[in-house]
Amino acid sequence: ATISVADLLPLWNAEAAPDEIWVVRGSAVMFHVPDVAIFRIEDGCSIAVSPFPESDPDKIRLYVLGTCMGVLLLQRGILPLHGSAVAIDGKAYAIVGHSGAGKSTLASVLLDRGCRLLSDDVIPVILNEDHMPIVLSSYPQQKLWQNSIDELGIHHTDCKPLFDRELKFAVPVRSGF
Repeated sequence: ATISVADLLPLWNAEAAPDEIWVVRGSAVMFHVPDVAIFRIEDGCSIAVSPFPESDPDKIRLYVLGTCMGVLLLQRGILPLHGSAVAIDGKAYAIVGHSGAGKSTLASVLLDRGCRLLSDDVIPVILNEDHMPIVLSSYPQQKLWQNSIDELGIHHTDCKPLFDRELKFAVPVRSGF
């Protein structure tokens, strides 16, 4: 997939109704996040981002790695689940639930007990030739809230805030991925 910067405002203004945040046209999906950017995902192979002035690049990154990747995976026929996935004895276990339910925290505890992280936040699931679900791995990072980091004893120097004024952090997974 390619990710590029583009001026999507004229296209958004032409296709979106007032107060609309999502537009689906053929093989393209666009969405608008006020004060952040307009995003366009097309054909499962490209993501275009039109940042608003003074928008936070870290906040844009959150949407590219979360919502945009979820849409891109759907366009490719891959089911994106919102959660964390770990491998236990050669099998994938998806931990899913509402935002703030503790999915990544539980996965982190399981990593400390020898499990391996497959994916955090967006879990890509495909069917193999026998129509059995297979979880694809993503990248070695978790998103954890400050209180989880404190309780788990994770070194703060390894963590980067997801964006300014946020108490959720990107935590690299150095082993167990």
